[in-house]
Amino acid sequence: MDYDHKLLILLLSRESWNFGVKQRLKGYDMMQLGMFLFETTK
Repeated sequence: MDYDHKLLILLLSRESWNFGVKQRLKGYDMMQLGMFLFETTK
């Protein structure tokens, strides 16, 4: 029971971490794209 509980928490934290990384990468990509467009349309 206790072991399963720890495993579940580990899995959830890993999932949320992966999600956070993906969101951050997406935001970074958008920022790069924005800078690129800003440079080309200047």
